[in-house]
Amino acid sequence: MCPRLKIAFAAALLGAASLAGLYASAETITFSGQPISGGPPFVSDTEGSFTVTPFTGVFSVGDTFGDPVPDLYLSQSTATIQVTLTDGGDFTFSSIDLASFPVSDGSYQLVGLLNNIQQFSAGGPLPGTGTFLNYNPGVSSDLIDSLRITLTSPFAESDLDNIVANPIPEPSSLLLLATGSLAAAGAIRRRSI
Repeated sequence: MCPRLKIAFAAALLGAASLAGLYASAETITFSGQPISGGPPFVSDTEGSFTVTPFTGVFSVGDTFGDPVPDLYLSQSTATIQVTLTDGGDFTFSSIDLASFPVSDGSYQLVGLLNNIQQFSAGGPLPGTGTFLNYNPGVSSDLIDSLRITLTSPFAESDLDNIVANPIPEPSSLLLLATGSLAAAGAIRRRSI
C-alpha cells in the first residue's frame, strides 16, 4: 500500500472512530457546579455540551438531596426547566432521576421539541417515597433540540437530578466522514486497477 493511500485510509478510520464516539457518549447533567448553600434560586447550569435554564416558575438548588448533591427542587407548586445543547444542535434524551417527598405526591411532564414541534411527551405521577427514582420514558431515539421538564407538587416537594442526554453530531461532520471514506475507497480502487 502506498504512503498516500495509508494516510487517506488512516484519516478516514480516525474520522469514523471520532464520530462513533460522539454518538456513544451520553452526558449526565448533575448540577455539580451549582452553589449548595441555603437553597439559592436556580439561574442556569452549563455542563459538558448542555445548558439548563428556567423556563417557567422557580426551582431552587438543593443542598440536602441529590446523587451527588446538589439537585433542583420546586420552589413553588409548578415549574419547568429547559435543556438545550450549548451550541444549539440536536440531541436525544435517555433518562432523569426524580423524587417526591412524603408530604405529597407530585407529577412530572417531559416534552421533547425539534424546531418548536413536539416530538414526544411523557409524564405521570411521582410517588411520595422520599427517594430518587430513575425515569426512562423510552424516547431515546427521538431527535430533539429542546427538552422541557415540568414538576408539579401541591406543597413544592419534588426534586430532579441526573439528566442523561446524548449530543448528535452536526450533518456537516457526517458529510466530512462520508467524503473521506469515499476518497479512501476510490484510492483503493485506483490502486487495484
